[in-house]
Amino acid sequence: MKKAQLGWWLLGTVEILIAVVGGVLMWQKMDAAPQKAAVKVTATKKVATSRDLKKKNSSREATTASQSTTNKLTATNIGPRTLALAITYYASHHFDQIGAHTWQSMYQAYLTNPGTIIVSNAHVDELKRPGTGVAYYAAFQGGDKDVESDMLGGYPCYTLENNQMVNIYQPQSNPRKSITVSVNQIVQYANQTNQAKKISQLGQQMTIKNLRKDFGANHISIKEFYEEPMMTKVIMYYGIHHDTDKNWQALSQLIKDGTVFKATPDRGTSIIGYNGNSSSCMIAYDPQNSMVGKPDLFVFGHETVDQDFASDTVDGDDVGVPAETLLKYVNDNGGRTAVANIQVKDDSDAIGSKVME
Repeated sequence: MKKAQLGWWLLGTVEILIAVVGGVLMWQKMDAAPQKAAVKVTATKKVATSRDLKKKNSSREATTASQSTTNKLTATNIGPRTLALAITYYASHHFDQIGAHTWQSMYQAYLTNPGTIIVSNAHVDELKRPGTGVAYYAAFQGGDKDVESDMLGGYPCYTLENNQMVNIYQPQSNPRKSITVSVNQIVQYANQTNQAKKISQLGQQMTIKNLRKDFGANHISIKEFYEEPMMTKVIMYYGIHHDTDKNWQALSQLIKDGTVFKATPDRGTSIIGYNGNSSSCMIAYDPQNSMVGKPDLFVFGHETVDQDFASDTVDGDDVGVPAETLLKYVNDNGGRTAVANIQVKDDSDAIGSKVME
């Protein structure tokens, strides 16, 4: 009996020990599991941080590249206003400072007060390379007020070709000096001199005024004006309507009578018409002075009894009338139609008793 009780007691003790050992092992296993998970989380966090750093570096490089790109101009996507300012900048470094309105002075003005580019077909026939048939005149802000004046031809200008070539003209030079360069050359010059960003920003503030006109068949061009007999016709028409001297006023009746006048190709002082008395109408040609921006001037006057030239007051002064003013007045009053009845021939063809000597 005692042996049996001892056996049961030993068996119970062993079971208790097994239970205790098993519990300890289970607790150690449960306690170790979270530590492994924590290690995994920490490792995952370290990998994510490394990737973030790579992304930040990549983003920084992309931003730098983007800024570098925006600070450059390209020939393929430059707009007309920015191109106008880029051309002005290029010309200001490749032309001499000649005339009242130079490329240099226009660019300096645009830096503080972006100006107006006037698109016009006026004076295009004077240009060696008219491009697409219109000229782009660099004028001051609101410069469209000068379009109807006789000085538009005194502003610097450029023409464009269909193959992305630009013809840039020097103002106030006769004949006008010019250079032809590509849009790409102009853009690269701005980029190389680190002016692209400034030109891009200010170019957006430029204004372009499209003031092309359909002149019609009666329009007399400036080129045609400088050829006889048109020059004499235009001068006579203008003088009759602006010079109050009796000699000029007498021309109206002579024209109505069908008098044939001699052309006066001499660019000095010439007799325009003779009224049958001891005096006659005269015109003195005062050529342009490109250094001070003065255009060709025509001084109206008459011949005195002593055969001297006496200037008349025309349009409020006696300093002369610009060629463009003469031509504009005639064109505004019919152009070819206005001077159609004024008969002018050169010396060899002027025949008959009514030819003015």
